[in-house]
Amino acid sequence: MKIKKNKGFTPTPIMAYRDSANSRFLDKFLQFFKTLYFKQKFQRAKNLQYHNRCRGFILFLSLLIMSVALSIAFSVFEIFIFQIVLSGNIKDSQSAFYAADSGIECVYYSDINQNNIPINGQANITCNNENKTFNMVSGIGNFQLFFNNGSCAKILLNFNNPGPYTKKVQVFGRNKYTGSNCDAPYSRRVERGIEVAY
Repeated sequence: MKIKKNKGFTPTPIMAYRDSANSRFLDKFLQFFKTLYFKQKFQRAKNLQYHNRCRGFILFLSLLIMSVALSIAFSVFEIFIFQIVLSGNIKDSQSAFYAADSGIECVYYSDINQNNIPINGQANITCNNENKTFNMVSGIGNFQLFFNNGSCAKILLNFNNPGPYTKKVQVFGRNKYTGSNCDAPYSRRVERGIEVAY
């Protein structure tokens, strides 16, 4: 093959030696270069695919860990709220019980030591530094006590109780009251009752 030399045209080395003995070496080198190039390209694509798989696995693992952590946090939070509510209920229950116990002690002291509660007529007693006046009809009567901590007690008297114990006192202590009425409804009110017969 003759290379036609035109004015201003300079043949490249590859074109000059295409038909020579080195052309086969050059072809093999070009083929090796192409093979190496495509291998690297394929390897990069394969590495990218592996990297994407790793990213998906890491995302799944992160979501799993977050789910477990949130479940534990919600469980601890639920236990914490339950303990707060339980402690509040214990405090309210204690306040209601103390109110009922104070009512029992007041009636028992007024009846036994002062004899201020008749079977029929007007009763005048002093409880919690407060004078209470109420009527007894055939041994039946009732009144209410109010305490400084916001609790109250409703007291029912039955001094004609049948049986070996003729006098029965029922006291319903409540942790809260509304206005001046211990029977008025109140949200989250706790009631504890005590009954004594003598």
